[in-house]
Amino acid sequence: MKKIDITKYSDKELSLLVFNTEELYKHVELFCDVIKAEDGGNESGLRKNVLKNFSEALSAYKSTAAQWKVLREDILQHYREEWHVA
Repeated sequence: MKKIDITKYSDKELSLLVFNTEELYKHVELFCDVIKAEDGGNESGLRKNVLKNFSEALSAYKSTAAQWKVLREDILQHYREEWHVA
């Protein structure tokens, strides 16, 4: 399977792709749900599976470390805003 190369685009490209593609965005929401449950003391054991599925969904794209860093920060910001975490 040939990967879609997004390395020539800005550091924000991977994040834009994730937050503007319904299928990928669903992974963000699932991950945030798991983190919130674990923060509340409910260890579900789902984190590994959720991250694995998210990683597999993103494996279709060739991206840079900088693009991953922006995605990580955007997911953290989304989590803070969605669940009102300081």
